[in-house]
Amino acid sequence: MEKCFVCGRPAAGSLRVFTSFLCRTCEQELLLLTADDPRYLFFVEKIRQVLPVAAEPLLP
Repeated sequence: MEKCFVCGRPAAGSLRVFTSFLCRTCEQELLLLTADDPRYLFFVEKIRQVLPVAAEPLLP
């Protein structure tokens, strides 16, 4: 079974992000984050880790 690239829990019924998976719990947390939330940068870094190299120049 695939695991969430953020928390490592099983990612059944999850959101596919390129070749990785985001569990529903982390997806919901991500949707509620604001840019000033301390966990925002944590999620940005986790997403950068799963992005293909070609997409990296698109991020600030």
